[in-house]
Amino acid sequence: MNHLQQLLQAHEQLLSVSKEKTEIIKAGEVERLSNILIEERKQVQTIEQVEKKRSQVTNELYHQLQIKSENPSLNELVTYIENGAEKITLLDHMTKLVEIITALKANESLNKQLIEQSMQFVQLSLNMMEPSMDRMNYGGGKQTSNHQTKRSMFDSKA
Repeated sequence: MNHLQQLLQAHEQLLSVSKEKTEIIKAGEVERLSNILIEERKQVQTIEQVEKKRSQVTNELYHQLQIKSENPSLNELVTYIENGAEKITLLDHMTKLVEIITALKANESLNKQLIEQSMQFVQLSLNMMEPSMDRMNYGGGKQTSNHQTKRSMFDSKA
C-alpha cells in the first residue's frame, strides 16, 4: 500500500511538472523548457524506481497468498483481498492513479501539439526568409519584353 501511495504522489508531481511545461512552451522560453525537461526526466526515473518496488511487493503478495498468475497485477490482487478497508483503500488509490495518468497523457498530448505548432511556425518563418528562385532578379528567369518591331505613327520610307 505504501508503494502505491508513493507511486500516486510521484505521478501527481509529474503531472504538475507537465502542466508547468505547458506554460513554458506557450511562453516560448527555451532555456526554462530545457530545465523543466531535466526535472521531468528525474520524476520519470523516480516513478520507474517506485514502480519496480511496487511490482516486487505485488509479486511477494502473490507468493504469500499462493496465487499463481503469469502477469501479477493489482486488479487481480484486489479480488483476493478479504479485508474490506484495505480493499477500498487499494481500489481508491488505483482509481486516483488511473485518473492522474489519464490527465498526464492528455496534458502531454497538448504539449506535443504545441511543440509541433511551434516547429511549423519556425519552419514557415525560415521558408519566408529564404529567397526563392522566382523572386531573384538575376539569372535563370525569362524576360518578358515584347519583341515586336516598334513602329512610329508615321511609317515613312525614304
